[in-house]
Amino acid sequence: MSPALALVDDDPGIRRVMSLLLEEEGWTVTAFESAEAALPAVLRGDFAALITDHVLPGMRGLELALRLRAVYPATPCVVISGYGSPDGCEVPWLCKPVDFDALLRAITPA
Repeated sequence: MSPALALVDDDPGIRRVMSLLLEEEGWTVTAFESAEAALPAVLRGDFAALITDHVLPGMRGLELALRLRAVYPATPCVVISGYGSPDGCEVPWLCKPVDFDALLRAITPA
């Protein structure tokens, strides 16, 4: 069975392309358009990894990742943004345009 991954991005094109690329790598992707929509499933522990855009309407991606980490600290999560990471950021952060190989390394357990 493929590992489950939550993908959060408010851009439907990004969700579609990223889902296809990740599925080609063996992930089962559930895409969400907002952090609020993803939060219940993420906090239930439904996913082996989380990839989220940072700038979303409502809750930011970093807040979603930190909430996941508070409950499931070993679950890989990555925040993607067009901006640099905030000082002292505790979550892996990748800047756009995203290096897909770096993204895969960040979500794949060693």
